[in-house]
Amino acid sequence: MKWSFLAAIALTLSTGFLAEAFHPSESAAQTAEPTRIILAQASDWEPIARIDPDRPVQIRLVNRAGVPVEYGLTDNDAAPRQLASGATASISQVSAPAYMLINPMTTSVNLSYDITASNNVVNVEIRQIDNDLPGYSTFNIDWGGGIYVY
Repeated sequence: MKWSFLAAIALTLSTGFLAEAFHPSESAAQTAEPTRIILAQASDWEPIARIDPDRPVQIRLVNRAGVPVEYGLTDNDAAPRQLASGATASISQVSAPAYMLINPMTTSVNLSYDITASNNVVNVEIRQIDNDLPGYSTFNIDWGGGIYVY
């Protein structure tokens, strides 16, 4: 009987200890600082347009920014080129992956791009936006044909 009484006390104490270990009290939960991991939502990295990466791509630029811009692919096959305000330019036989840089020729101008793709032609309308907003400086076509703007 003595042992059963001690066993009952030991069981009660250990159960309370285990319950606390697996279900901490409210005060313990409030004092512990939670670890937060912030992940990008799937929609944050979805492409804005797509092309077929197995076929050559044509990039068509239309400068509606009101200022001249400089543009070029980062593959170093050609020097950066200038595009006057209101002008259009095309680059043919581009293969994925490809990165295109587009920058204003004047300071304190921020750019935005409206990009669409159809039949492996990527149409890029370059526009000027409010200087209080961050602008774009590049877009890329990835290995899978997705087009992303940065």
